[in-house]
Amino acid sequence: MAEQPTNKITVERLAEMSQREFGTIHAELTTVRTEMREGFGAVEGRFGEMDHRFDALAEILKLIREDLKEVKSDVVTVNLDYTELRTRIDRLEKKVGLMKS
Repeated sequence: MAEQPTNKITVERLAEMSQREFGTIHAELTTVRTEMREGFGAVEGRFGEMDHRFDALAEILKLIREDLKEVKSDVVTVNLDYTELRTRIDRLEKKVGLMKS
């Protein structure tokens, strides 16, 4: 049986290789963390802008609701006025003898 050549590696060499790999991984993770922080900062900025826009929209909706209350009140008043005037016209037509068509 022929012996296969073995590449022996020392513990020190293995430790150096492991240390280099850990250093590389650490550097890559640091880069990823930095990119993530920048990305999250941009997202937070956009959320802030959206919050301001939503606040502005909420204020606009509040004003619209207030205007709508006034419009509804005006419609009720117009309907009451119409009903009153229609009743008066009906009475006058009866007095004069005009028939509704």
